[in-house]
Formats: sequence, C-alpha cells, structure tokens
Amino acid sequence: MTNSNTMKKFMYTVFLLSSQLILLSCSNDEGQDVTEDPDPEEPSVPASAVTTLVESLGANDGLAIDQNGNVYASNFGNWSATGGSGAVILKITPDGSVTEYTNGLSGPLDIEFDENGNLFAVNDNNGTDGDVIQVMSDGSFQELATIPGWPAGIVSDGTGNLFISNYLGST
Repeated sequence: MTNSNTMKKFMYTVFLLSSQLILLSCSNDEGQDVTEDPDPEEPSVPASAVTTLVESLGANDGLAIDQNGNVYASNFGNWSATGGSGAVILKITPDGSVTEYTNGLSGPLDIEFDENGNLFAVNDNNGTDGDVIQVMSDGSFQELATIPGWPAGIVSDGTGNLFISNYLGST
C-alpha cells in the first residue's frame, strides 16, 4: 500500500471514528434524535438521521473499527496514582450489541487495527512504563513491547509498522 493510500485509509478511519462520536452525542436522554429549531417561525427539522448506537457504553478511550463494521472501545477507567482502573475492550456490533472482547487489561488507552485485521492496544500505563499488546480474535493477548514512559496513542501505517506516541517521553 502506498503512503498516499495509507494516508487516505487513516483519514477515512479518523473521519468514521469522529463521525461516530458526533453521532453518539446527538441524542437526548431518551435516545431520540435531536431536532434543531433555529427559527421559531419555521417548523422543526431533524438535525440529521442520527441513531444512537449505544446509550451507556462503559468505555472511555480508544475507538477502532474492524473490517466488518464492528466498533471496538477501550476502557481506560478512572485515573489513579498507578494509572487507569479500566480493564476491558468492548465490541459493539452495527446493531448495537455490546460484548466484552477482552478483559484483564490495566488501563488500556488507544487501540488500532492493522491492514490484516489484527487489534493492537497500549496497556498497563502505570506512569513508569506501558505495554503494546496484540489482542487475538479469542480475546487473549500477548505483550509485544514495553515502553518507558506513558504510551498513549497507536496507529498502523498499513505495512505492518506500528507507531506509538509517548506522553511522558514526548516521543
């Protein structure tokens, strides 16, 4: 895959993930579409054809979409002196069904699929170092690397390379 195609794929993924976040935020407490009424003289028009996929997700960090349109969300949890309290990555199907994809993690932050459909995550962020893991299709995972600092973001370039940002190391 060329760099141009890689960038297009990356931008498309960013667009999809951003759109999901916007769409998830465009409903009222009852899960109904939000309508805008900028002019009281004009009838209300739906803001868009927004549908809330999941009301209360239980995850608060990374999002990734697999080749089948399933959304994955990591749960960093709450901040504590030793890192995040979350331990799961959830899988959300296009119909809104939520299942636990993997558990036993330690403050997972960002997640990313590579071009072969492998899921990677930055995990075990305890303020000293963190792990880069690969999550298998059965939910098991293996550590690929330990990085000093606070690995926070992860992307794949489409040729098998992973790029990890490091919050504490500024790398």
